[in-house]
Amino acid sequence: VPVAQTGEQIVYAIEDDGTLTMSVRINYQGEAPEFAWILPVPETPEISLGADVLFDALDRTTRPWFGVVDGGIEGVCRTPPACAYPPPPPVPDGGPFVFSDASVSFSGDAGSVGPIVFAESSLGPFETVVIGGASATVIHEWLATHGYDLPASAIPILDDYVTGGQRFVALRLRNDASVQEIQPITLRFTPQDPCLPIRLTAIATQPDLPITAYFLARTRATTRNYSLLEPRYARELYLNRVAYGTWASNAVDDAGGHAFIPEYAGVTPAVGTFALPPVDDLATETSAAAFVQALLARGYMGDAQLASILSRFLSPPPGSDLPSYVNCLAFGGACGDPERFDPAGLAAAIELAIAAPRRDADAMVAGHPYTTRLFTTMSAEEMTVDPEFVLDDGLGDVSNVHEARRITECNEDTFFERARIRVDFPEGGSMEERRGIRGGTAEDYCRWRGGWPADLDASPGLDAWVPPGVDGGVRPPSVGGAGGCS
Repeated sequence: VPVAQTGEQIVYAIEDDGTLTMSVRINYQGEAPEFAWILPVPETPEISLGADVLFDALDRTTRPWFGVVDGGIEGVCRTPPACAYPPPPPVPDGGPFVFSDASVSFSGDAGSVGPIVFAESSLGPFETVVIGGASATVIHEWLATHGYDLPASAIPILDDYVTGGQRFVALRLRNDASVQEIQPITLRFTPQDPCLPIRLTAIATQPDLPITAYFLARTRATTRNYSLLEPRYARELYLNRVAYGTWASNAVDDAGGHAFIPEYAGVTPAVGTFALPPVDDLATETSAAAFVQALLARGYMGDAQLASILSRFLSPPPGSDLPSYVNCLAFGGACGDPERFDPAGLAAAIELAIAAPRRDADAMVAGHPYTTRLFTTMSAEEMTVDPEFVLDDGLGDVSNVHEARRITECNEDTFFERARIRVDFPEGGSMEERRGIRGGTAEDYCRWRGGWPADLDASPGLDAWVPPGVDGGVRPPSVGGAGGCS
């Protein structure tokens, strides 16, 4: 049974001469031997490994944010009386912070008949091949023969791509690679407009698959053959009463299912540097401890990807598991000599899978001053047309920050803490967030805040001082001046 995709994320970098770089993040859960990935492409691309940090940084800095911010005060509120409060209780000594240890588990030949094999290689954890130039049936048979489990229902879709002159990038994990090593794939093409080949995804996808496309260029990107929504955001988004993904999916469905929402368009956000120091000098390091300590000092973190790479080139002594052994080496313990240690292979693998993709990600961001983020959702029945994209310098910027404003309405008969509050929305209109309460004595005000008027001769006593309407067994808040929060 094909593994259903749960999301699609693509970064397109468009150069001034039209040269296109496309980096695709692959999300997969399952066993390593069952992993395979097939992508239609217009030509044989240059293939390299990508970096997850690029996707994480772009998502973090461009994702839509909705909220209500302080919009100030209208009018002048009544001057509050001075109140006294009971002392706060002593803070218990919780002791030092305790962090739990995070455990990391480590877990050919084209033949005489078949399609044209334009390129094939071993790239980091992947075996890759670019095929084409034959009928969809022949391509399907070749893929099945070589371990790619593509259902027969894919043949008509493959045929559409073959008729259009497309080729196919197919990749799978090497026999000695683990699922933890799966990382984005980057494809570089000669000048052409970006396209998202979505039709094959319909074979195995969840309903309303979220799709996010980022465009790094000199100006804004837009869709050529899909609608571009100019949404009127719902009030519930600002008030955190509906999930953005649910709202966006409904908006796309209302537009016929073939539409994108522009979530951000503007100056490329400052994401910092992704690059890490090179490790080629460690290829001749004979000490496993010195190698691991150098990695730690240079910023290479012990994540699942690095753990999987280490497991291929470093074997702990008998009786020790790899995570414990590597941690021992990192902190200079008495760990024993490794059973196997290949510093040259380890340095080369880290350079290929981690260091080089991070440098490439830096170059992609630094070389493009403008970023566009487009979002949509699609179900299988809607994946009938591949979205195409173009640059358009006639379109304006789009902010990803959406703010409603909270206004406090003051008057001479209302304390600030009891004033009416309304929320004004950028799309127009407002709503009442809190009803105002007029009047009241100084004693009422201080009681409401968990205290008593400061000009009393003596404290009334905590047990005796109960706010009106509160059960006598409940003490008032003991955090002085905290507005009634316990």
